[in-house]
Amino acid sequence: SFRSVWKSRFNLHTGYRIQTTTFSSERKSRLKNTYGFLNMFVHVAQGIQANLNNEFYRFGDFFTVASKTYYFSDFSLSYDVKNIKTRFEITAKNLFNNRQFKNAVITDTYKAVTEYRLLPRYVA
Repeated sequence: SFRSVWKSRFNLHTGYRIQTTTFSSERKSRLKNTYGFLNMFVHVAQGIQANLNNEFYRFGDFFTVASKTYYFSDFSLSYDVKNIKTRFEITAKNLFNNRQFKNAVITDTYKAVTEYRLLPRYVA
């Protein structure tokens, strides 16, 4: 991963991970999962900061389930009032409005596909 510490209004944090699992029994099973993220931080003005957090997950072919890539993104805007030590923040979650998420796991003792239902897009 990489995290910037520039002395500018803009900074970012990014990374990528690949996980490959191979298991042989009666037949050879292989699973390749990838994960990546890109988070951006912008100091808009004195006390105002905007954050955009992006992630993607890709799960390989497994149990005759075709590989699928999921994209997630969240946004927040915050304002710090220093003289009263208070922070106001508005946040938007699940901007791509994903409704479900499936992942696959393979180990030497089990194989599984798990499906999660997700909260719809919302602003708080």
